[in-house]
Amino acid sequence: MRQQHVPDRDRWIGWVGFAWVLAAVACVAGLYLIIKFGFIEVPSSNRYVTRTEPNVMVWAVTIGQAVGSIMLAVIFHMLHSIYQNSCDQLKSTTYVEAKEENIVVSEQRSGENGVRLTNVSPQSPLVKVLYAGCLVTRFNDETVGSVNDLAARIVKGPNKFEFQSPAGESATKWIHLKPDQPLLVQGELAKIPG
Repeated sequence: MRQQHVPDRDRWIGWVGFAWVLAAVACVAGLYLIIKFGFIEVPSSNRYVTRTEPNVMVWAVTIGQAVGSIMLAVIFHMLHSIYQNSCDQLKSTTYVEAKEENIVVSEQRSGENGVRLTNVSPQSPLVKVLYAGCLVTRFNDETVGSVNDLAARIVKGPNKFEFQSPAGESATKWIHLKPDQPLLVQGELAKIPG
């Protein structure tokens, strides 16, 4: 993935701003409604005397409207922060992988040994990435001489496979594995072509 394909981290900032403006308008409108209609005159036991009491319906509706709009704005703000963090992580991951791939190309030398895969089982965790005929040149930044080298160097989480396709095209792929996970592949020692 190249840098120009990274999403715009400020793409939804307008909607977040709109949600906060809506929340502010709801709070101001609620305050106005409480001042204007928040109290009612209620007759007392004496027919000629009234007393002022809060209008519960107006208070409940306006407070509920203000709290709801503030919660909506907070949710929009949180989702936008998550989106920005994802964009930042994607941008830094893309940069690191591109940098590592450039290093890999410069480090590969012809004449070194690798493992040419002769069989990849359909149950293998590598089946979606590697296939028979691929030449594994490095695994987790170390040279490999046998399938046993691959199994012995598995680390928990992402593992870096550097390989050449049967057509000779170099590639680097990251595959999530567990240390005790069987690879279910067969291969033989082969020289890396120049």
